[in-house]
Amino acid sequence: MKAAKRKRSAAEWLVILKRLADVLPQDHQQHVTVIGGAAMILGYGALRMTDDVDAVMSPAVASTVLPAAAAIAPEFQLDPQWLNQQAVEALLIVPPKLVDKTVFATPSLVLETPPAVHMLAMKLVANRSHKDWDDAALLLKRMERSGLSTEDDVWTFVGGFVPVAKRVAARYNLSDLWERVHGP
Repeated sequence: MKAAKRKRSAAEWLVILKRLADVLPQDHQQHVTVIGGAAMILGYGALRMTDDVDAVMSPAVASTVLPAAAAIAPEFQLDPQWLNQQAVEALLIVPPKLVDKTVFATPSLVLETPPAVHMLAMKLVANRSHKDWDDAALLLKRMERSGLSTEDDVWTFVGGFVPVAKRVAARYNLSDLWERVHGP
């Protein structure tokens, strides 16, 4: 029977992640890059909740971490695929090669987030609802604080992180986002 999806806060995810770390082998640290909503609430301070943890990890890490995550799912009434690589598998993102910060660390598990520029690229591609717009606006403002002052400046940095097949739509979404944040 599939568990019902329930959105959880950063504090709730930290409890779940601690449990996951506890069941992983303690002799080797697994590195996972979190993306999507979990990265936004754990790494970028978004005030929202999410029902899963989208991630990027090597095949070797996935072979250890994903079965462990599925094994603890019933304890927290989570979907067995609460930790997943669906965005990567669907080719919706360019997998991050750089990390911005560590958002969770134990001897067995480290979770990191990509830089804001890569996160913004993913949000411009996803463009699913108000949550993506809210997240994208938060990331855009962060990028502007770092000195990117025009829409074209932002696209120069973001565009390379968007899969080629999604670039036209993502560029349009950035223009729409820019107008929402800055007005017409």
